Amino acid sequence: VQEVLRELGKMYDVHFQIEDKEILQCHFTGQFDNLALKEALDILSFSLHMSVDFVNNKIIQLSGQGKCQ
Repeated sequence: VQEVLRELGKMYDVHFQIEDKEILQCHFTGQFDNLALKEALDILSFSLHMSVDFVNNKIIQLSGQGKCQ
């Protein structure tokens, strides 16, 4: 997930604040072709059981239990 967030940050010029560092240890395999940022984050949040909050246009806060399956 850490790499996914890094790439999304570059693509959409945003910064992620991670409240639960366990989220970064989760593995995610997927492809985000031509998705809006919100759509990609909806997929991640559903898959990893986390919440996504937009602090402002440039900062996105991720929190939750970071349940990796």
